[in-house]
Amino acid sequence: MRIVAGDKHFRELNEEINTCSDTEIELDNVCGQRYICSGLSGKKVTIHGIPGNALCCYLDGCDVEVLGNAQDATGDTMNDLSPNVGDPNSYIPEYKAFLVNVEKAK
Repeated sequence: MRIVAGDKHFRELNEEINTCSDTEIELDNVCGQRYICSGLSGKKVTIHGIPGNALCCYLDGCDVEVLGNAQDATGDTMNDLSPNVGDPNSYIPEYKAFLVNVEKAK
């Protein structure tokens, strides 16, 4: 399923994500919405844009790919962590390299 975030309030966007029956979700036009994928499990979410603070907090067994950038507190309270090797040229703290798969936007 594809969801256009646009100017949706983060509560509305997260409600759509959490109630979606699809296991693969693409979010387009994300711009600062907080708490995306909070407490989510069993889904693969691809984010196009810049998610706000607390991305993936309390994440439990979910794959999240950000094609863009991310704000503060990304993945700071994940329950299930699969480390990825970060890009050494991205200038992010070392611990966050294990929380976010950094890729160049297409």
